[in-house]
Amino acid sequence: MARLLLYHLIDYRRIFSLIDIVEPFLPIGFQITLQVVSVVRAIQNIVINHKKYSEIMKKVF
Repeated sequence: MARLLLYHLIDYRRIFSLIDIVEPFLPIGFQITLQVVSVVRAIQNIVINHKKYSEIMKKVF
């Protein structure tokens, strides 16, 4: 039950992830790679969400 609650918190709230926990113990090169991937994913999400938002606004107005 506690494990299910923990998984729910990790998925639903995004308080932390497994990568956030183990990242300080990884080699520097791997840490940098994870940071770059994280930034690229964030930019990708912003672009995708902006396109969806623009399409919805065009339909509304």
